[in-house]
Amino acid sequence: MDSLKSDSKTLLNHFFRSLGFSKAAFTKPPLGKSAELFKDWLEYHYHGEMAYLERRASERLNPSKLLPALKSILVLSYPYDPSPQSPRQKGEALVSRYAWGQDYHDLLKEKLKRVQSFFEEHFPTSLCYFSVDAEPVLEKAWAEKSGLGWLGKHSNIINPKQGSYFFLATLLTDLDLPEDPPMQDHCGACSRCLDICPTRAIVKPYVVDARLCISYLTIEYKGVIPLKLRPKMGAHIFGCDDCQEVCPWNRFSQKTPEKSFWGEEGYQTWSLEAWLEMDEELFIKKFAKTPLSRPKYRGMMRNVLIAAGNSGRKELAPWIEKKLKDPSPLVRA
Repeated sequence: MDSLKSDSKTLLNHFFRSLGFSKAAFTKPPLGKSAELFKDWLEYHYHGEMAYLERRASERLNPSKLLPALKSILVLSYPYDPSPQSPRQKGEALVSRYAWGQDYHDLLKEKLKRVQSFFEEHFPTSLCYFSVDAEPVLEKAWAEKSGLGWLGKHSNIINPKQGSYFFLATLLTDLDLPEDPPMQDHCGACSRCLDICPTRAIVKPYVVDARLCISYLTIEYKGVIPLKLRPKMGAHIFGCDDCQEVCPWNRFSQKTPEKSFWGEEGYQTWSLEAWLEMDEELFIKKFAKTPLSRPKYRGMMRNVLIAAGNSGRKELAPWIEKKLKDPSPLVRA
């Protein structure tokens, strides 16, 4: 029986690699210490206005509520870095690396459909539940428990052979598969990610207060960004990679095989003028199928105006004055 389980795991690993996943790791419930850490994180309100994290917390903590026959959890990583080993981003309108191309949800969901077909062919009686960042599954916690990597002090998963620039997908199944051991934490005494964070959002190693995080503020947060945080946002208009760009392990980052993530449109190097000139119609046309659509047009303009103010460039005044007449109070603020 153990031999059959091992053969099934080998078969799956070969298939996952054929789809471009850089690593697959296997584990089993329960979650362990990460469950208590997640509860504490919610109690401190570090999730900000991401109420959906609290709403379905019981399912996140107990995935058997999603798949009652659950026996194994598979965690897959897919690299997204379009420019490995490049220096820290410079420019006046910075976009997080994961958002340089098309929306990753669409790509990974298509790949998981192929995984589902593979299961139907090779394990026809099995039950599965698939997740890509939009279901009540604690992907990073399971990635840590499965040994796909360790949890870095910046709260991202780090793998010694690929750094931290990768997406996670999870698969819950009733197949009883051999689990992998957790990976040792190799952050050591390094504090580069804590030291570089402009807003001090990493309140202590492994714990991020989303309410201070530039990624949260520019993407998930729908309100007016507090005045005291705006200067610290610098040139960031969508997300922030500062804590990952200084991580020594990202010298091992792998270039993504997915060309749609490469950022060939080039908007990650656009000037502030180019962003300020954009109207809503053009924004929707260009970014409807990209991560940049998440904060919507007015959320992006809020971010761009803050970056424009931080730039200190007086020649941007005409564009800024025009935006201050926008009907949305979010933009005018």
